[in-house]
Amino acid sequence: VTYQKDSFLYLDSQYIGTDAAPGETYFTSPPGLYTELSFYYHMYGAGIGSLHAEVRSSFESIDSGVVSAIDGTQLLITLDSIASDVEGAYNGYYIIIGTEHHKIVSYSSGKVVTLDEEDKFFTAPTAGTSVYQIRKLLSACIHPVSCGEKMQWSEVWSLTGQQQTADTDAWIQATVALSGYAQPYQVRLRGVRGTAST
Repeated sequence: VTYQKDSFLYLDSQYIGTDAAPGETYFTSPPGLYTELSFYYHMYGAGIGSLHAEVRSSFESIDSGVVSAIDGTQLLITLDSIASDVEGAYNGYYIIIGTEHHKIVSYSSGKVVTLDEEDKFFTAPTAGTSVYQIRKLLSACIHPVSCGEKMQWSEVWSLTGQQQTADTDAWIQATVALSGYAQPYQVRLRGVRGTAST
């Protein structure tokens, strides 16, 4: 069960035990602009397995190359000759450098990517050495059943083994930051039962 409050996504608790199919139980959010994943967990008993928080976005790689130049504000990035010189060719796409994903507001025929003023790189790209990728978000591929291998899960948090000391102990809250992942994205909580769970 999921519900949204402000910019946060909350996943309600669910027991992974005799009423769950062996292996994994999934919680998948609808796409949205969430900044954090917040949930409660209770892991107590014999054969406790593991709990994983994961996030994924679906992209198609369009172009790649090396950054030619970047201005002092980190909002105007000039791409090398591999990039298209068609005005607006990458508007609304994403530029990926290292682990950072940033949405392209506009793209000029001079091969200059313009980013939103609030979305500059945390780590400034280096002209002549930083490798970029241009990716298109596959908005038609949001639901897992239609995405196949184009959507890859990235683990952002995990926990293994018993955490509480008694079944009457309070649930523990975990909060995981989702910044740095291109939106929209999906998040899921994946629980794996231990072999001795009953």
